[in-house]
Amino acid sequence: MSKRDIGKKYNWSQTVVQRLMEKYYINTRTDEESKIQMSKTKMEYSLLRT
Repeated sequence: MSKRDIGKKYNWSQTVVQRLMEKYYINTRTDEESKIQMSKTKMEYSLLRT
């Protein structure tokens, strides 16, 4: 597997996870809480990616 393939696979799964999480948080939390949670999640992702 090339680096590009791994990247594609990772980006795809990351997008799916993010969508699922957005759905979950929108359904179960207030807008304010979900915004805070999503920003935390995005920060965690950016830390993992570096």
